[in-house]
Amino acid sequence: MNMKLVKGYTLAILALLILVAAGILLLNNLGGEWKMQFFWKPITLRPAVGMLLAGVAGVVVWYTAIRLLPTALVSLRKGKEIQQTKNDQQRLKNLENRKNDSPKLGSV
Repeated sequence: MNMKLVKGYTLAILALLILVAAGILLLNNLGGEWKMQFFWKPITLRPAVGMLLAGVAGVVVWYTAIRLLPTALVSLRKGKEIQQTKNDQQRLKNLENRKNDSPKLGSV
């Protein structure tokens, strides 16, 4: 496993966790009150604080969807390409070694 794959998997997992957390918060807070269900604990916010938190959360979700997730996918693709190239080179070496080690026809 190379560093591009590690980076890609890490960013993909981080993006997935952020998007799942945003979805959970959204589903928990459907309704017209300013009470917010923060995962396991209900909290009451002033409307201005709620709006600021919603704005910050929106920026985080936007950044995750626009920047983090595509970067993770590109890194995963490059890492897979590097890994596939290494595997192909190793197979080619093995084939060349077998070809060189096999007895030649006509020699006794």
